Formats: sequence, C-alpha cells, structure tokens
Amino acid sequence: MVKNEISCPSGGKKFKAYLAPMVRASTTPLRILSLRYGADAVYTEEIIDKSILGCDRVERSVEVFRPSVKGERYDKNAGDGDGGSNNPDGSRKEYRVIDYVKSTAGMSDRQRRKMKTTGEPILLRIVPEIEGDRIVFQIGTGDSILASQAAEKVYRDVSAININMGCPKKFSTAGGMGAALLDDPQRAADIVRSIRSALPSHISVSAKIRLLKDTPSTIDFVRTLVSAGASSITVHARTVGMKEQDEALLERLRPVIDSVKQYGGVEAVVNGDLYNREDMARVVEMSGADSVMVARPVSGVLFWLCDQMFCFFLLCFVLFI
Repeated sequence: MVKNEISCPSGGKKFKAYLAPMVRASTTPLRILSLRYGADAVYTEEIIDKSILGCDRVERSVEVFRPSVKGERYDKNAGDGDGGSNNPDGSRKEYRVIDYVKSTAGMSDRQRRKMKTTGEPILLRIVPEIEGDRIVFQIGTGDSILASQAAEKVYRDVSAININMGCPKKFSTAGGMGAALLDDPQRAADIVRSIRSALPSHISVSAKIRLLKDTPSTIDFVRTLVSAGASSITVHARTVGMKEQDEALLERLRPVIDSVKQYGGVEAVVNGDLYNREDMARVVEMSGADSVMVARPVSGVLFWLCDQMFCFFLLCFVLFI
C-alpha cells in the first residue's frame, strides 16, 4: 500500500502516513483528497458488522463533472492526475463505483417513502480506480462470527480489514465493541482469529487500540492480538478515559511499539497529536514506529491546501453519498 514515504528531517527512517477512520468524516471525498495529497492508505469510517451485512453490494457508473477554474493553465498533452481530460471548459469522467446500499428488506412503508426524497441510503462508496489497493475497511464488532461474515462480504473491494478496539464512545462500548474489547483480550483475539481464518492471506487484518492503564497491560494485549493473526497494530496514544483535547501520552509509546516489532513483519502505527510533518517525524523517531495515522488535523488542513477545481470535483461525489 506504500505510495509516498516521508523522511525524517534528521535523515532517519522513512515512514508511511495514513488517513485515520473518522465517523462521518472518512467518507469518499476525504479519502480521495487524502490520497491526492500523499496518503499511503485511507481508512473508511467505522462501519458496524450488522450494518454492512444488511447492505446490498451494487456496482454502477457515476459521471463526475470537473469544472474549469478561471485563470488555470492547462497542458493539452497532460492528464489531470485522476484519469480525466484537461479541458479548459471543464471535463466529465465516468467512474465505476461500488456502493453498499442498505437493503430495503424489513424497511417500513414510511422509510421507503422517505427514500423517494432522500435517495438510496448508501452506507459505503468505494471508487476502485482511485482508491485501488489503498483502502482499508474498519469494522466495529464485538462478535467473532459477525465479524468474519462482514469481512467476507467486503474483502474483495478493499486491501485490508481493521478492527476498531479503541473507540470509547458509549454507542460502541455498550455493544461490546470498540474500547470494550480492551477489557476482554480473549474476545478480541477470537475476533482477529476468526477474520484471519476467513480471508485469503493477501488481505491483512489489523487492529486500532488505545493505551491501557499501564505499559505491561498494553504490551500483553498487543501480543495477544499478534499471536491471533494481526499483521498491523495502530496505537492511539491516549487511554480510554482521556478526551481528544487531552495531550497524547507519546512518551508511553516506545516500549509498546518495541513489543510489536519483536514480531518480524508486523507493522507498528502510531496515532495522536500529529498536526504536521514535523510532529510525524518526531514521533516516529521517538517511538520507532513504521507509520503514522492522522485524524482530526486532516479535515481542516487538506481542504485548506486543495485547489478550487478539485474541491468542486469532490463535491460531485458528495452529491451521490
């Protein structure tokens, strides 16, 4: 999934950068924009196992209009970087998309009538031509059977499956999902093992966790996941009780990352308070991680960076989601 590795300012190790799974944010437009600006891989927002199992998979084509921007220069011999044509009057391109649409089976008459106004309830849209082998599906689950069934449903359209084991929100933990798994390592391991055994070997299985109450507990949990078949571990440098505005506990990362890297071939990813490339490089040097995962800063910074024409291009996708 590597695209553009970033070098540490000191000339040290290179690392990869990923877009984190964010509810109501890591949808098609932000994922595509992140890839355009150098993300090595992008994660979907967390999608609950039962939700994806209740969807119909639909392949179709969507025509996207990319308007021209006054004063922008065009090279008639060059493409636009996304497969479209360079046309000063704007361009149209047809993309094949894969939609996971909530099934109408079991819907009430009222819900069906509402669909006539709101359109199809699309839970997930994937654009293979752009996202290709760089999209990771994050699943919210607390049950090994449902988890493997959900993973089997989507794995042909993604490059990896990631299990959310860090969300502290009540809607997640109340269902035995997210951070609730941190208190139940055996169930967490069963979920990893179930997904791993259900999928072909080229589809990696990973987990995103938070720091536990102390370093030994975190290390033990990581080892349990890796032994069950996880090939990548992302560590959010906050504990369950911490708020997003609380300063990340970056100083606690090193021994945890070292424990991950004791297993050859297992990727160690860090997350928390990474606001710019300097932060990323500093934390990689401090922790020894292979990669970084960026969350909240992305939604503001990338839209500030992007050019007006590409914003219009992305808004076209929004209309279909």
